[in-house]
Amino acid sequence: MWALRPARRIVDRYLGPTEREGAEELLFGSCRRAVEALQQAPEDDRTLDFEREVRIAVRVAAGCHVLRREVSGDDRSTEETLIAYDVLASLPAHHADVLWAVGVEGEPRTRYPPGLLQTSHHALVDAYLWRALRRTGTVETRGDHLSYLTAASYVRYELTAGRRADVRAHLQRCALCRLLTAEVAVPGVSLPSQLTRAVTTGGRAPGLGWARWGTGGSAGRTTRRLSRPRHRP
Repeated sequence: MWALRPARRIVDRYLGPTEREGAEELLFGSCRRAVEALQQAPEDDRTLDFEREVRIAVRVAAGCHVLRREVSGDDRSTEETLIAYDVLASLPAHHADVLWAVGVEGEPRTRYPPGLLQTSHHALVDAYLWRALRRTGTVETRGDHLSYLTAASYVRYELTAGRRADVRAHLQRCALCRLLTAEVAVPGVSLPSQLTRAVTTGGRAPGLGWARWGTGGSAGRTTRRLSRPRHRP
């Protein structure tokens, strides 16, 4: 019951007034998932936090509900949001908890230790890289996705003109690498931008659905901004 108190507040941020009848079922399922995590954890595991497990389960389920309700079309913003949500949902609870709170729900960054927030953003970058690795094989042979070094060099304007043009062309067609590059450039900007708008700006209201905010998610906008020539003295 103690763990349900913050979980109920989270549900209220994701579900609209007409959807509250499904809140109890969502909360029950989230508690069941947390109990299963507790049962499967080793007896000497000191990292598992039951309340945190409930919060993560609620966010994953409620976020999925918002996506099913709101997503329409196949533009690049929708693609980025779905990938970012999937990657965020796959992170360990201690990293996902702070990223959901700050990046999706708009909680102040000052509520969390800077070191925890930084390591959580690093975990998000690693998750993007591993997702690409699982798709295309070893690092040496994966020609379909950017490495961390290439993404970092791109945002720092350290690539040659020809290589930079190649990376820019790749980013136009690869949502996963746009998310990676955006996260390297500005930590947190790659998180599910459309879902964030739905939670923090009342995007659930009629006419304000986050799927109607235009094409190109935050990762796309960050990539386009970084692609502009930098004027140096």
